[in-house]
Amino acid sequence: MVRVRLAGLCHTDLSMVEWNRAARHTYRPDFPLILGHEFAGTVAALGPGTSRPAPGTPVVGSAHLTCGRCAMCRAGRSMLCPGLRVLGLDVDGVLATYVKLPARNVVPLPAELPWEVAALAEPFAVASHAIAAGQAAAGERVAIIGPGAVGLCALAAALSAAADVVVFGLARDRAQLAIARRMGASAVAGISSGDPACHERYDLVIETAGRPEAVTAAVRCCRPGGRVVCVGLPSRSVPIDTAALAREEKRIIGVRAYDLGEWGALPGRLAAAASRLLPLVTHVVGLADFSRAVELLRSRAAIKVVIAPALGRP
Repeated sequence: MVRVRLAGLCHTDLSMVEWNRAARHTYRPDFPLILGHEFAGTVAALGPGTSRPAPGTPVVGSAHLTCGRCAMCRAGRSMLCPGLRVLGLDVDGVLATYVKLPARNVVPLPAELPWEVAALAEPFAVASHAIAAGQAAAGERVAIIGPGAVGLCALAAALSAAADVVVFGLARDRAQLAIARRMGASAVAGISSGDPACHERYDLVIETAGRPEAVTAAVRCCRPGGRVVCVGLPSRSVPIDTAALAREEKRIIGVRAYDLGEWGALPGRLAAAASRLLPLVTHVVGLADFSRAVELLRSRAAIKVVIAPALGRP
């Protein structure tokens, strides 16, 4: 049992609120549903047969509930478990004072890690998995298309791999692109502008925008022999010129979240990237202000909103 200190809100939660096509095609909840799949908190109690982490330990962890026995789980690809259920999307989630989950889903945090950074553990896990899948290497040029929370976490993860990173966004992403520059991006650019960066070719392109035009742009700006990693979930199909892929031997890699086994190393990586990640959390609100949090996310007035269940309580 974890007492939730902060819970992050993301565009998947917004999809659930709106119950749009992407949510309907991906998740199978029974309503009503407690939302939320990103959390940081402290261990409140241990169930039978569990001896750690000790009560009071700061933790983060995965919202994935998997069988642990199937071929995918055994192969280190638990995100593809046929029985996968996700807290806050398929079953009740973490936008509550307490949440109960398997002990294998949580990992202890360094004591000095700010709670706001800890609350970014789940999007940072997604981003780190994407960077690893794309095999980012020192000296390579990386483009990230989509400067939302996952895109900016991907920037932090790519910079940790010593890559040279350019971040692309739209005109409405001005605040996000400014933070990307502060975080260490070598350049930022408008994906639909005449910026010279749009006409360059990159070794690795990470698409996190979840829009068909972003996928098209990602394939276009990938160099011959390069890699495109698709993280976003567009609401409609994207036409791909496979002849062009064949001629230039570009590789398109789809990623879904992360494997549970990746979480063991995540707290250390979070701590190493903490100074870059901290500016991403722009709003902290109480659970009673959930509607305001949704509007901050929908209007893009916030980069990352986190909810503190205890905020505002007597």
